[in-house]
Amino acid sequence: MHDGIKLRLQLNGYPVLFDGAGKRVNIRSRKSIALLALLATSELGERSRAWLQQKLWGGREPSQAQASLRRELSNLRKVLATPRDWLESDHMSVRINLELVDVDIHRPDRGAHGEFLEGIDIPGADDFEDWLREMRNRFKPGESGADPLSARG
Repeated sequence: MHDGIKLRLQLNGYPVLFDGAGKRVNIRSRKSIALLALLATSELGERSRAWLQQKLWGGREPSQAQASLRRELSNLRKVLATPRDWLESDHMSVRINLELVDVDIHRPDRGAHGEFLEGIDIPGADDFEDWLREMRNRFKPGESGADPLSARG
């Protein structure tokens, strides 16, 4: 990071976000955790708003899904206010700034220690559950070899 310590996002095992001082950030919403994981598994940390809305709120009306995404982004920014914008968005996309956030799945030297997004499931979000099954197959604990992010989903 340019002018401070990176945030750390652990997605293998129980998902946890740590601030720049290494203190655990309390994220209460499973959808906020899921949103961070959806972003972090993208090659550049970026996804379209429409894609995120479909994954997490696909069963809702588009206006409700848009409002829900805005609310989750607002909650994440409130829970971790930093001088630098680690979570960026515009009218088309949302991006986690991978220069400011160190994500365990991007570090092959760390290996998988536990199930990807352990304990996180979102009933009623079928598209997310399908994505989650795919990611759990890619990030199986104890497996090494090819970079699982080379075939990002």
